[in-house]
Amino acid sequence: RTPDGKLCGSHGIMATYSLFYSHQISAIEGGVVLTDDDECAHMCRILRAHGWTRDVKPPATFADEYDFTHFGYNMRPLELHAAIAREQLKKLMGFSSWRLMNVGRFIEMTEGLPIKHPKIHGAPNPFGLHFVCRSEGERAKLVTALRASGIDCRLPTGGSFRMHKYGQPWRNQLTPRADEIHRCGLFLGNAPFDIKDKMKRAAKVMASVFDCEKGLV
Repeated sequence: RTPDGKLCGSHGIMATYSLFYSHQISAIEGGVVLTDDDECAHMCRILRAHGWTRDVKPPATFADEYDFTHFGYNMRPLELHAAIAREQLKKLMGFSSWRLMNVGRFIEMTEGLPIKHPKIHGAPNPFGLHFVCRSEGERAKLVTALRASGIDCRLPTGGSFRMHKYGQPWRNQLTPRADEIHRCGLFLGNAPFDIKDKMKRAAKVMASVFDCEKGLV
């Protein structure tokens, strides 16, 4: 929930969520679009199924059975994925509580290290333990040490899309926070259950890389 008490998916015209294995809830693959706007809902249904109108309105004629009005895709989930997602949805609040607890513990475990944790607003469901290092060089050494210890890590949510090849048309825009995350951010996995021992191990590796008084060892 956001600080005003509203669920994130209730803001704006549409909201999108991934149902990938490591995200808030999982259907193994796929995702969902939330909207209370009929026009947007119709367009989403058209785009997810080849661009035809069959899933929006009953065909009035034989020709209407294959009426393609837009360029679309075949992105309809399988019933198996939907069944898994429905069961996962029932557990969402419990998952969120565990993830928030893990984030709080991780912040405590890494207290004193020269990293910046994001401020928590509202009641999010963070599926990652993310932070920002002081420099790209420090992040590189952390990545090497963590992965050498069998602890995976990655760039938070792709970093700044403006700094990828895809974002070249927007290179002249200013996105300082996203750029800082792109250059110096790091993301460790979170889980909807107790991972205290795993976080302790990660914090120990991080502490072995940092010398808090003299910089990096």
